[in-house]
Amino acid sequence: GGGGCGTGGCQSSAAATTTATKESNAPVCEKCGAPANCSPRGGELLCFNCLGLALLRGVRNALTRSRSSSPNEKLLVAFSGGAHSMALAELLRRGLAELKGRKYEVVLAHVIETDAFGLSAEEGEDLVKKVE
Repeated sequence: GGGGCGTGGCQSSAAATTTATKESNAPVCEKCGAPANCSPRGGELLCFNCLGLALLRGVRNALTRSRSSSPNEKLLVAFSGGAHSMALAELLRRGLAELKGRKYEVVLAHVIETDAFGLSAEEGEDLVKKVE
């Protein structure tokens, strides 16, 4: 990954330049036509708004289609406090608020990845670099 929106999941602008307006070389969102900021995992070009909506839709679908979670259950979510965990917590909050007739209780469990996997701080940093 690298480049794009800065989340580590976006591809560089090489893929983004394949779809551009005729007036400029700026990439455009494949959903709404706004300026594109991100191409998550090499997929379609999206603006931040459409990316957020797609992620929110994914969270709602995962909750409603999952056989492992049912209404009125507690959902335990590992949470490091980093940017990705904060984004996931916000997506869960928004996604759960929009589910009609389903109530979940979300419990955030603070996890320090290096401790959880028995890694040194340096090994933890190396692991994050490999994942991104």
